[in-house]
Order: sequence, then C-alpha cells, then structure tokens
Amino acid sequence: MTTHEQHRYEVIARELTCAIQNETYPCGARMPSLRQLCRDFQISVGTAAQAYQVLENLGLIVSRERSGYFVQSSPIPRSTELQLNIPPKEPIAVSGGLAALKHLATLGQPGLLSLGGWAAPVCNVLPVKVLARNLGSAARKHPEAVAHYAHPTGILELRTQLAQRMVTIGCACSPNEILVTNGCQEAMMLALRSVIQPGDIIALESPTYFGNIHMVESLGLKVLEVPTHPQTGVDLDALAEFLARYSIRACIFSPCCQNPLGAAMPDENKQRLLELLNKAGTVLIENDAMGDLVFSQPRSRPVKAWDEDANVIYCGTFSKTLGPGQRIGWMVPGRYLEKVAYYKALNNITTAAWPQLGVAEFLGGGRYTRVLKQSAQTYQQQLRLLRQLVWEHFPQDTLISNPQGGFFLWVELPAQINGLDLYQRAFEQGIAIMPGVLVSANSQYTHHVRLGVGSKTGGILLTEDETRRAVITLGQLASELLESGVAII
Repeated sequence: MTTHEQHRYEVIARELTCAIQNETYPCGARMPSLRQLCRDFQISVGTAAQAYQVLENLGLIVSRERSGYFVQSSPIPRSTELQLNIPPKEPIAVSGGLAALKHLATLGQPGLLSLGGWAAPVCNVLPVKVLARNLGSAARKHPEAVAHYAHPTGILELRTQLAQRMVTIGCACSPNEILVTNGCQEAMMLALRSVIQPGDIIALESPTYFGNIHMVESLGLKVLEVPTHPQTGVDLDALAEFLARYSIRACIFSPCCQNPLGAAMPDENKQRLLELLNKAGTVLIENDAMGDLVFSQPRSRPVKAWDEDANVIYCGTFSKTLGPGQRIGWMVPGRYLEKVAYYKALNNITTAAWPQLGVAEFLGGGRYTRVLKQSAQTYQQQLRLLRQLVWEHFPQDTLISNPQGGFFLWVELPAQINGLDLYQRAFEQGIAIMPGVLVSANSQYTHHVRLGVGSKTGGILLTEDETRRAVITLGQLASELLESGVAII
C-alpha cells in the first residue's frame, strides 16, 4: 500500500467515525459494503478494508460473516477517553514485590475463572497437538539430548529458525547474534544485569507489566514511570523531559503491543524513541512478548529494526503464542551479547534441549504464521465481547481501553471503587482479575483493574455465556462497592 493510500484510509476512517458519532449511522445500522465504499470514495478494496479495520479496532463497528459490517448495538467508550495518568516525576526505590507475589500466587488456583488474572494464552488457540508431535519427534530423533547440556546460547537449529523469523519482522540478524532463554522474563533479567549497577535509574511504562517491577526491585534499582497513552504508547515528550533531567541507564518498553494497555506505538514514534535514547546513551530493553498478537496484519516492526548502533536489546518469547510450558524465549542483545551470555551461563548454564528441538521443528513446518493469525482473530473477537459486556454491566463512568493487540483490557473504575477490593470480592466468587496497583512501582491505579480473555481450569476458553455471567457478577460487585465506598484521595 502506498503512502497516499495509507493517508486515504485514515481520512475515510475519520469521516466514518464522525458519521457514526453523529448517528448518521445509528446503533445497529448496516454500514456500506466494501464495494459501495469503493464506489463512494473512489478507492481500492484494500483501502476500504483498512478503513473498516480501523473502525473495528476502535470498537465502533463489528463484522458479521456473510452479512457485512454493522455499527455496534450500543455505544462503547473509545480508548482515548481513558485518562493519561501522570505518575510522580521523581525516581523511587521499589518495594512490596513479595506482597504482590502473594496476590499473584492465588490467581492460578484450580477452579477459578480467570478474567485477566494471569497472563497466559487460552489453550483453544494454541497448536497443542501439533507441538506435542514435534516434541515427541525431537525426543525420538535426539535421545542423546537428555544426557548433554545444550550450547549456552541455544541449539543452532532453533537459533536458525529464530533468525529467519526475525527477518520477517524487519530485523535481519544471524543465528550467532541470538541467545535462547527460559522465556522473556529471563531475557529481560539478563539484559538488565548486563547494563546496570545497583542504584541506577530505570524507566518503565506506566502502567507496566508487573514482572518489570519485581525485577528492578530485586536488582536494587530506582524507577521512573513514564506516562503511557492507551493507543500510541509511551509519551515521548515526557520521556525527553526525564532524559534531560536524569541519567537513565535503561528503559524497559513494549512498543509493539503493551501489557496491560494493548497500545501500539506508530513507526514514526519508534524512530523518535530510538533517537532520544541513543542521544542520551540510554539502553532500550524491548519486550516484544505480545508483538505477534497485534490485530492489524502484517504486524509492525519492533524498534530493533532501526537499531543501527546495536544498542537495543530485543527480547521475545513463544509463551503467548505456542504456550508457556516450553519456556522458550530468546534475545538479540546487540553489543551486549558477550555479557548476556556470561550471565546466562551463571544463571542456569543453558535452556533445556528437547523443548528447543521441538519448537525448532514446529517453526520449520511453516505453521507459525497461520497460528498467529487465528490467535489474533480469536482474541480480537473475545475482547470485543468483553468490552461490550463491561460497558453494559459496570457502573456508569467506567472507562475501557481499546487494545490493538494481545488479550487484555485496562479498566478505569469510578474513583470511589478500590480495585483491590474488587479483586478480593471477585476472588471470593471464584473469578480472578488483576488489581491495578500491581502494575505500578508507585502503587498507583487504585481504582483500576486488568481484565482479559476468559479461561477456566486447563486454560480452556470461556463460552460467551460463561463470560457474560462472570462480567455481570463483576459489575454487581463494582456497583456494591460504589454504593458503599468513599472517594479515594
């Protein structure tokens, strides 16, 4: 698609958004067909489809198989209605990680319905049977693997497949530039240990992935939380101000698909981000755990794609796409490869061989792209349903993110509702959610919660009726807290 066509579909999407908001197309109305849109605007089918994709991502319209596109049956708040929270502008030492882990430990108990409680994919979209065959095949072909350590940087077959995968997302690298890890969490910890000293300042998105907070606490680091927009990611103006005031050693950001917001940074912002960090001498640790689950395909390039100075440490994982059971992650450490390999050897010597061989065989079979497409479609459909139900059953003035990928919603409740209280009452009803205070080093987001695509024991996707009942229960609990609560100062 040319630059002109890209601009054209954005213009058309804005015009149609205004038409929907002005009730030219009222709730439930059928939208023009793609053919009609092509005739009306003198555009290609591809451009028309892109315009409608934007409206779908905004939650304004929904596609129905063989019927066309329709305006949502009831209005849903746009993600821009979420408040851009402004965290404290001073670096702080982090504490409270052990207390947070106690909450998290309760979320995986058998019998709970998870509605965003833990960051695991649902089994329905994972290639479980095929991957099991690949793992069995690897065991038969390489029985000696049980008796030997794999190479500390990872088995060559897997690193070769990973290098080929990196090319498809705009990051050309050789297998020798890749190091295999036990998931993305270990990759980020290795990255941090390779670039920091105790007492250094680290910048995190706000809100952030809760694991980031635990890592920086364990390493004795100070944290600056950078305001993060629910659609476009890190506020670069705020980051530039921080970089001018403080010596920030590293940033841990997720530009392609942020957890918990589902924000996706535009390419021009990614390039500006890299320029700001290179000028300041600050390392970017790029967490791309959710990047393969963006709804708009092909997926966007990570910041690593523009990294000519090898100053970005890229961290990826298959935990969200093939399942967390294999514990296969990887990293492209750039200039820090030697240090990262040293800390990997100290940490656990190597990653288990059989899972590496099985995943390598799976990737070589050419199924991964199809798995990603099916997963992203499923999560997008489920999040549309979840947003609609939250809008219908939660208290008035509740605001909801409109994620561009992944499987989470970020929900801002009325200020009188304490998210931790809602989490505790939901747990008593057998529903696991995540309170917002766990995703901030400053214990912010006291009236926020993270919800997500629902699953039950075994990671099985909730049915629509099960999801509806769970959200209705959460909405009732939230309403009770609103009636009995007082505003949080």
